[in-house]
Amino acid sequence: MKENNSMLFRNYFYKNEELAILYSGGASKVVIGKNYQTTFPVSPPPFSLTTSSPFDFDNYYNLELSFENDSIHFSADQPGIYHIGINEDKRYSGLTLFQYSDDFPEVNTTQEMLDPLRFLTSRKEYGKMKKYQDPKKAVDDFWLSTTSDPKKAKRLVKGFYSRVESANYYYTSFKEGWKTDRGIIFIVFGPPSIVYRSLTGESWTYGEQSNYKSLTFNFTKVNNPFTNNDYVLQRSTVYKNPWYRAIDAWRQGKVTSLEF
Repeated sequence: MKENNSMLFRNYFYKNEELAILYSGGASKVVIGKNYQTTFPVSPPPFSLTTSSPFDFDNYYNLELSFENDSIHFSADQPGIYHIGINEDKRYSGLTLFQYSDDFPEVNTTQEMLDPLRFLTSRKEYGKMKKYQDPKKAVDDFWLSTTSDPKKAKRLVKGFYSRVESANYYYTSFKEGWKTDRGIIFIVFGPPSIVYRSLTGESWTYGEQSNYKSLTFNFTKVNNPFTNNDYVLQRSTVYKNPWYRAIDAWRQGKVTSLEF
């Protein structure tokens, strides 16, 4: 970071945070910068067979980059994907950085608390909550509706949003972790009992290994030019009943850690 000359051990940066990117390519190579200001939707429930729209790699803004000696000075004030590469014919080689919310991966604002409630509400309920003039009241009303005990509601809030923050920390790819396939499964079902990882994907099991009552989610690793952490769920209608059981558990005031 330019401010204190320290290394940045993350692939995201904050609004107007000044970065100095080392560059030793010389004048013979052209450095290009692109900004994709796409807002990505939340992944649908695991039983939904809806496919996402393909990413539009041609919809971007050119970045103004400032050069000084052997470094590129860079800052930005808008969320999005920021890609800095060498030579137009290799448009995805280079460095990719992301800008999310000001406190990412933490959840600190009312809006950040409201958005993930889409998992626990119907489309009609969520639409009504989005129309509240005071988003905080919408969030408070939802959690108090799950239990008449304010202390228990507080524990539910802590449990839910700690999972949102963990999803942001571990599963963020080109979009925030809580919006991803792995993120929504982690938030609603909790940590899996067993995880298998390979070069091509991950398999999450809830319950005992080889138990027919256990629930398994399989994720395929995607070849994404912007990130090495993009995984897509192999969706199936068999997840519909387990999903709604988990949602009901949250709605009944239980931080769900389901038994299968």
